[in-house]
Amino acid sequence: MKVKRSILPDETIPTSYDVPLTIFASQKMAVMAKTGDSGALVMDGFVNRRADIRPAGAGGTEYMKMKQAQIKKAGEPVRTVIQLVDRVNNYKPIDNASLKRGPSGSGSSAPPKPEKRLRGDKERVTEAVFAAFEKHQYYTLHDLVEQLNQPASFLKQDILKEFCDYNSKGPHKNTYELKPEYRHYTKAT
Repeated sequence: MKVKRSILPDETIPTSYDVPLTIFASQKMAVMAKTGDSGALVMDGFVNRRADIRPAGAGGTEYMKMKQAQIKKAGEPVRTVIQLVDRVNNYKPIDNASLKRGPSGSGSSAPPKPEKRLRGDKERVTEAVFAAFEKHQYYTLHDLVEQLNQPASFLKQDILKEFCDYNSKGPHKNTYELKPEYRHYTKAT
């Protein structure tokens, strides 16, 4: 049997082949077929011989070498391990929990407590509140606590209730502004 050279992709593939027939003595193989009408399986016959295709002549050894190379290449791993000579400096990711614990690595996962604020003199704090309200008309409790560095309960109960109105509705919701009798802002120069 011969194959045309034009349809072969590689020059190393042989063009002539032997087709030896071997007799099946030890096995019994049957040929089954479906009938066209009902689609039922029907036995057509038995297989007596097997045909093997082998490259003829000297082309057989070349073909066997090519097949061995293909099998060897298929058995190689796609990824290989390479031992690094120098150390690679990659930083490990750190989760937020370890950042909250701090450098000591204490096991508590609770956030650190804010430092305690000490109550100042009521007159000085009142003056600071009026000075703050000269800059802006509306403040949240949190902003006043941060700006004046006073405890929230002290500001809310003692000072803001006396001098400010709380806005619970409208565009300035959850903010404080001075009561109308204390609103005498200085003009910005």
